[in-house]
Amino acid sequence: MKEVDEKITRNGIPSILLMEHAARSVAETVLKMNKEPITVLCGTGNNGGDGYAVARLLKNAGIRVSIISSGEPKTEDAILNRNLFIESAGRCFSLDKADDQVLHSLLVDSSVIIDALFGTGFSGTLSGRIARLVEIVNSLECTRVAVDIPSGVDGSTGRAHGLAFQAHKTVTFGAPKVGHFYYPGRYFTGELIISSWGFPQDCIDEFSSINLLSDEIASSLLPLREQNSHKGTHGAVLVVGGSERYSGAPVLAAKGALRTGSGLVYCFVPGKVLHQVRSHHPEVIAFSGRGNTGHMTPDDITDLEEIIDRVTAVVIGPGIGRNPETGDFVRKILSEASTRGKGIIVDADALFHYSNLQEELKGLKGVILTPHPGEFSMLTGKKLAEVKSNISLVQEYAQKQEVAVLLKDATTTFVSARGKTWISCYGNSGLAKGGSGDLLSGAIAGFYAQTRDIEGSVLLGAYFLGKSAERCELSEAFMQPEDVVSSFDKVFKELQSIKNSRGRE
Repeated sequence: MKEVDEKITRNGIPSILLMEHAARSVAETVLKMNKEPITVLCGTGNNGGDGYAVARLLKNAGIRVSIISSGEPKTEDAILNRNLFIESAGRCFSLDKADDQVLHSLLVDSSVIIDALFGTGFSGTLSGRIARLVEIVNSLECTRVAVDIPSGVDGSTGRAHGLAFQAHKTVTFGAPKVGHFYYPGRYFTGELIISSWGFPQDCIDEFSSINLLSDEIASSLLPLREQNSHKGTHGAVLVVGGSERYSGAPVLAAKGALRTGSGLVYCFVPGKVLHQVRSHHPEVIAFSGRGNTGHMTPDDITDLEEIIDRVTAVVIGPGIGRNPETGDFVRKILSEASTRGKGIIVDADALFHYSNLQEELKGLKGVILTPHPGEFSMLTGKKLAEVKSNISLVQEYAQKQEVAVLLKDATTTFVSARGKTWISCYGNSGLAKGGSGDLLSGAIAGFYAQTRDIEGSVLLGAYFLGKSAERCELSEAFMQPEDVVSSFDKVFKELQSIKNSRGRE
């Protein structure tokens, strides 16, 4: 947001006025709580300046408010707002100079504590007296409000090294920050309130490169279903996967495609598991190669060429295993499907084989990779800690390989081959189960079969998986992917209702 602030000030809006707008947004949020006394924790930069201005506005509204400052303010706007607060007979205590017992009593007696210590530019670790202050505040039974982002959270990644201000509400300005959405920053943020008051939308749009998936956006992407349509109208999906060890994975992917509206779903599996797959879902057209092996071999591609021509989307990977022969099969089917213009969702162990063939397969058209962090670590050669919450790494990889990448996690990241970036915060811990990724890959394929739109189908697939988990009536520990797919119908109806409401406006 630094670039946004700078452009706004270049356009003639003083920075002190931006600070006043930000402070008013926070003050209005706190005044609605109807609680006092209030303590504001102020740092030395412009985030602290926001805090001084908030305190002044609250005091002017008749609220009992005090400030604990971590040091002397260092920017002109912060100094001005500190002086204005003191001139209004406001109480301001220095963290370094005031008696510890006085400060402790002040905090314990507070109904609301506002964090304006550090802003979005913070990176590193809270330490010393500030760390101790945050620890104490987090332990108190008061309402905690953060200004822009909780202190201790890196605004560009969401990372927090051990300790951060635990907010119940965070009021941010202009646009949300990446750190609000990725854990642990998402946990520390609490309820996010976005105030764009005083921030010209064109300035925000110019510098905002991250898009947030919402109910409204998902509803706008929902494929239209004409009443006079037939199964061929809604496309066909081919799921390629399965092995002796993992016979259920391709079935879940097939269900994902069926339950998102695909007209036909084919499922190609090794001969040894064909009977198991056929017995699961009569709507799925299951078949195998001529051999009776428990894994895919290069010879199987000849049995697939005709079916690839019939379908719109191909899912490859669920349960496919890591047999060396399977790697050559994966290379061939990816090349064949791409040459024929299909949408290709590469998941699970197909990602393992893809990682060994990255240079050869670079730039294949229509490819969507759906790794979880462990698989993305394998693809990039980076440590697991480096790939989590690392949007720039996903962007770099997607553009380098010229593929779309959906990084599955508690907060999901999608980057198109052209670099357009999305975040999805839908879902819960009920998805932390084997089979959820298989369901997702099938859902993406089902939507792609109907729309032939990579970006829209990936966003819808991620939305349906996450939202359906939230709508599932079972506990998060108990629910399974089969339960999640059963909630797809609820999500369809909710999105259609939103779409209909928007059409009536």
